Amino acid sequence: DGSLYPQDPLKLLAIEEAIGLVDDLARAFQPSFFISTRPTHLGYPEKYNETPEGKEAIKRLRTNFVTSLLPMYLGYFTKMLAESGGPYICGSTFTIADCTLLPALRNFRRGHLDHIPVDCMDGYPDIIAYIDRVMSIPVISAWYAPKK
Repeated sequence: DGSLYPQDPLKLLAIEEAIGLVDDLARAFQPSFFISTRPTHLGYPEKYNETPEGKEAIKRLRTNFVTSLLPMYLGYFTKMLAESGGPYICGSTFTIADCTLLPALRNFRRGHLDHIPVDCMDGYPDIIAYIDRVMSIPVISAWYAPKK
């Protein structure tokens, strides 16, 4: 029906802005991800991530991300939700922007990233409510349900 990516120029602008912000969030996290998985991509020696210095660098980068960068982005997303009138990131209709935002946010609450506490978003109740709301959509919850 076209609702995921509508043709209305103002709605498209909001969707593209939200997707761009999700991309910015991902780029902000990349250094702390790559240093732990592919340190050579950042100019460090192979297996730098396994050294004491590398482990400390990972911790420092991720702690900085959680304390400085993530709150900034969560603030932006909170503002977007409020300004759009919700319940979704771009207003009353679920769009491709929600398909982009949900996995990005969930990634930081899964507990699989060292030095990223699962409660790192607890100070953002509107974001938690947004995640819960999107996760309650049957097709979304089915996608994320444990596979047998």
